[in-house]
Amino acid sequence: MKQTIDALVNPFKGNEDFASPDDVKKVDLETDEKIEKAFEQHKTLCRIEEYLLQKAISEMEVDLLNPSQIDFLLQKIICTNSQEQAGHGRTGLQLSKLMQKSYDAGYTDFVLHTNDTGIVYLCNKLNAKEEKPAKVTIHGDVDKCFAEHSANRIFDISGNIFDECGAFSQNCKFEIKGNAEKYLGQHSVNSKFNVGGNVGESCGRNAQGSEYNIAGNIDYFCGHKAKKCTFAIAGDANPFLGRNANGCFFAVGGEVSFSYAEFASNCTFVFAGDALRTDRILGPGNTFVVYNPEVYNKLKYKHAKVILKQ
Repeated sequence: MKQTIDALVNPFKGNEDFASPDDVKKVDLETDEKIEKAFEQHKTLCRIEEYLLQKAISEMEVDLLNPSQIDFLLQKIICTNSQEQAGHGRTGLQLSKLMQKSYDAGYTDFVLHTNDTGIVYLCNKLNAKEEKPAKVTIHGDVDKCFAEHSANRIFDISGNIFDECGAFSQNCKFEIKGNAEKYLGQHSVNSKFNVGGNVGESCGRNAQGSEYNIAGNIDYFCGHKAKKCTFAIAGDANPFLGRNANGCFFAVGGEVSFSYAEFASNCTFVFAGDALRTDRILGPGNTFVVYNPEVYNKLKYKHAKVILKQ
């Protein structure tokens, strides 16, 4: 009889599957305290000189926040700061440290809502294990140096990205719905970049074994000094495509400007559209595949193989 009365007074008592209202309230308070502490740490970072910032963040002791709490902290920072202040590198570096600690604790799926606030250094040095990759979804834009030095991560960005996205990344995959600015994936290793818009200059510079699929146009110096990379470009390619590249594959659906393949070696260039004859010095072992007879007649190089596909 007493057990029945206890159940009526407190139906959670004695049931290990459910927390009592007091326990739930306690958890909520602890959650708020963790976010508030992280927010106070961010305000402290705002008062630190720029040249001391990275050292301060590396030495900062942070609590474990789950992915939802990290996004909640981001929203609080955005709502209480100007766009310029919220997007500062201190925000990106602090969130990156929190995300790494969260991953180390077992979380592998992160969702951040940046909207139109591009944040510098977001997802910086996020390292996951090859057997347990992590995914980061960004709803909005990101600023420069996104996901630099990251490994074994999947990034899905709904907006635009700025300079040096994915630089020095390893075994990462990037799905970018918008445009990408300069130095996309420079020095990356075995990473994949799918871009729904246009890409700025020096895409894939010094990359090794990476793949770039571009739905729009590509700017100057695409694939400069890249090794064993693939570049599939649906739009036009600006000058200096494949400069000093080695063992790479370039496919361009639109028009190819002059000065491509300078000093390139053992590369394959597929031109579906128009292409000017390059005035640059070609390295050994290159092959050009073209689909336009007029282009074929222009591209009869002495030191390269040219194939006409009908």
